[in-house]
Amino acid sequence: MPMREFLDRVKAHFGYLFDDYGFTIEIQECYKMFGNCLVILGAGDCRIAIEKDRSQILVDIVSPLSREEKFPLTSIVGFITRLDSKPYDPSEGGRELYSEIIGEAEQWVRLGSLLKQHCQAILKLFQRDVFEQEQELLREYIRRVTREYVQRIAGCPKPGGGMSAGSALG
Repeated sequence: MPMREFLDRVKAHFGYLFDDYGFTIEIQECYKMFGNCLVILGAGDCRIAIEKDRSQILVDIVSPLSREEKFPLTSIVGFITRLDSKPYDPSEGGRELYSEIIGEAEQWVRLGSLLKQHCQAILKLFQRDVFEQEQELLREYIRRVTREYVQRIAGCPKPGGGMSAGSALG
């Protein structure tokens, strides 16, 4: 995908970041061999990476403490909504958003909408002082959700339920 087309899609689906929150493009790269593209948008302490990697559209929020550390949008939304009456399940949402079945066009729409819906809470979480306080809770949440997702797709029972290793061995 040419960079111009990629930037047009970023602006079409994430234009509110520029218009409402003052984001600017800090980095833009295109890798012609695979048609992959990346932009990093920034405003204040917050950086958002939007990437096309083959047939997937990926949105990550970059740590304000280290630009090397990124968190998937779906995991961030799950963390932010974890105490809500209907929390967002990042493993379900992630599968829904990144599935090749829905295609690129629908991924753009869904990710743009998901970020827009939770943008203010994400911007607050990724302020340096707030993130410093919440980062370990966020990492633990992502580890737990990832572990549960792997167990679910592997067909393993949740800890405390089903057979234990001792009972399976006799």
